Amino acid sequence: MKIRLTENQFRNIIENSVFNDPKALALVNFLNDTEQEEEYGLSEIIPNGYEHYGLTQYKVKDRKYIVGTDEEANKSAFEVAKDMISDSPLDFLSNEFIIQHSSVLKNDKISNDILEVLRNETKTNTGSFIFDRLIDDFDKIIRDIIKLHGRAEYISFSDQTEYKSGNYYIYKIE
Repeated sequence: MKIRLTENQFRNIIENSVFNDPKALALVNFLNDTEQEEEYGLSEIIPNGYEHYGLTQYKVKDRKYIVGTDEEANKSAFEVAKDMISDSPLDFLSNEFIIQHSSVLKNDKISNDILEVLRNETKTNTGSFIFDRLIDDFDKIIRDIIKLHGRAEYISFSDQTEYKSGNYYIYKIE
């Protein structure tokens, strides 16, 4: 059985393949630089059609990676951290960190007591409502927490490590 393609169909396959994907090439370079026992080529990189908060996802054998630019990684980390923390911020943030981001709270016993009461009330709308009024800028909290822990803490669920290959950042997710 022969497969016949027109020149345009063939060109479309080549142009939209992993062979023209700079992120896939960065992943191949990363793997070849870090994996001693095996050599990789673009044919082993399988884009799986999924994105992870804006980062392109690839499968290589039994592992999954996500790859993106600096800007894409910043946006991805911000969105993941915001999703994680906004559901229950008091589970993720220390009293000291919250107080630093509040013009209402002070670093004293009363403010710490208020936060401890709120920790017990976060399961209710009242606790969340009060917490929202105590902080000045929730997005700044997210940016500062990412700065404190690093992007990989929120992007890479495998080894929580950020790797760089050329102009791209690579994260293992499985």
